[in-house]
Amino acid sequence: MLTQIKKRRIPKKINVLIKREKKVYNSDFQILESFTKSTTPSALNKNGYDLIPYNINYFPKTQNALKFYLESYNLDTVIGPSTKFVYSYYVENSENLQKLMGLISSV
Repeated sequence: MLTQIKKRRIPKKINVLIKREKKVYNSDFQILESFTKSTTPSALNKNGYDLIPYNINYFPKTQNALKFYLESYNLDTVIGPSTKFVYSYYVENSENLQKLMGLISSV
């Protein structure tokens, strides 16, 4: 036996509360060949910069810089809006996990 149900709209406001941890989250980092200030929108554009990906898995000894892009989320709720902060990063040897001197920096 089939019963036909009439569709009705019942206007009702529903509030949805999503509880998030007060924690900073980071995106994966993207190693770059180069980056420049954007002048026009494109598929390579993020946050006002054109990001050219580094497409090989080799870094010659002559390369003297490691360029990368990373996004951080929830900073305004964790440390407060417009609060200054510093990121520190380094490159380590995959065999002994020692930090490689000269490849340690802060931004």
